[in-house]
Amino acid sequence: MTCNSQVMSFSSVLLPQLRSSQDIDDETASWIASITGVSFFFGLMMTPYLMSNYGRRTMTLLSSVILTVTWFSILFTTDIIVILLVRFIQGFSLGFAAIVVPVLIGEYSSPKYRGTFLSTMSLAISLGVLCNHTIAAFYSWQTAAIICCVTALLNTIIVTLSPESPIYLASCGKYVDCRRSFDWLRYEEENEELDMIIRDMVESKESFVNLQHKIVYFFMIWRKKEFYKPMIIIFHLHIINEWSGATTFDAYTSDIFHRLVGQDINVSFMIISTDILRTVSSFCTVLLIRKFRRRLMLLITISSNILSYFIIIIYSYTKTQDYQIGLFLIHVHVLTFSVGNLTLPNILAGEIFAFKYRGISNMLAQMFFCLNYILSTKTALHMLENYNLHGTFLLYVTMVAYGLLVAWFILPETKDKTLQDITDEFHGISRQIEHGNVVNKLMPVNKNCNM
Repeated sequence: MTCNSQVMSFSSVLLPQLRSSQDIDDETASWIASITGVSFFFGLMMTPYLMSNYGRRTMTLLSSVILTVTWFSILFTTDIIVILLVRFIQGFSLGFAAIVVPVLIGEYSSPKYRGTFLSTMSLAISLGVLCNHTIAAFYSWQTAAIICCVTALLNTIIVTLSPESPIYLASCGKYVDCRRSFDWLRYEEENEELDMIIRDMVESKESFVNLQHKIVYFFMIWRKKEFYKPMIIIFHLHIINEWSGATTFDAYTSDIFHRLVGQDINVSFMIISTDILRTVSSFCTVLLIRKFRRRLMLLITISSNILSYFIIIIYSYTKTQDYQIGLFLIHVHVLTFSVGNLTLPNILAGEIFAFKYRGISNMLAQMFFCLNYILSTKTALHMLENYNLHGTFLLYVTMVAYGLLVAWFILPETKDKTLQDITDEFHGISRQIEHGNVVNKLMPVNKNCNM
């Protein structure tokens, strides 16, 4: 996730320096910022098939290798076409990781610690943004690209040394490897959860294999509560995530700061200070998520973001540009979207999707996120130019408020529940799974699975 955030925030490093050395208009700049979203979309569509047949670990490794190679390639060019091509290729890696990473973390981790691990995704994103912006304040964008390349290479090494998901291994009928991986990742007293997972797969495997390549299957699953309810929730959480301000701040940091505070400011200092605040806030969220329930966190943090938006809208509309007030408002807003808006969608994406629909659910969720990402990054400069900051943020806060309203009424509490318990709650049942080893039950092996 650090690697992904470095890709998404790199335009804020690259564009100011390109503008100072080349004649870059707003249209070209918006394409440099948003083109990753186009290939992001195609990467998402490819991921469920590849993840189901080659594994979560393999897809994560592929994503890391792509980033390592592309960051190395961009070091040797200043040509706009080549830069656009490199960022387009990087978008595929974003699409792969966007689905695989929350799935992998959710399947790796114990219910007791799953929320904490998933919340570290936002911390990793904040660290990546802080790294890029800090380097850009003192060095060239090529130096930032070198650091990004080293980060991707380190990630490649970590993934190489990590085990495959036990749930993927169970879906392939590789029970011995599944047990070995689960024992490496979890405590012995958690084996009951694995038995429940395998039993559920035994019951659903046959129908899934017969229908998975048919169009009718796609329409059939929309009738299932454990599929469509999580999809509605995650769609609206991604609306909150994308329009809360984080993406716009990452891509067009200087433009927003100048409009809110004024032209006579030290942009580099402000960027670094807000990134530090964002990182500290994300770290605090890792601690808070273990103490507070998901629904309470959602209500408090998103409401704070909405309030922050309205204060900035009023301040911008009065056309007041006081340095201290503007600086304070920016930091408050960054705090509000760092604590909950970026964290909760990542956590819940790893919790609420049923095992048998996880691939397609994550694909559809991330495709929706991708559309919002392209829309926000492609239109931000034009919105700021034509409607100023208060008009742009008025649209953003409307989207966030709508997302909160819908998600609040549908989302059940998921804290400290197993993934199977959450799926059962959406389905409207409370199943009691017998204790015992179900590994010896007959289950067709997916011959398409590869290690």
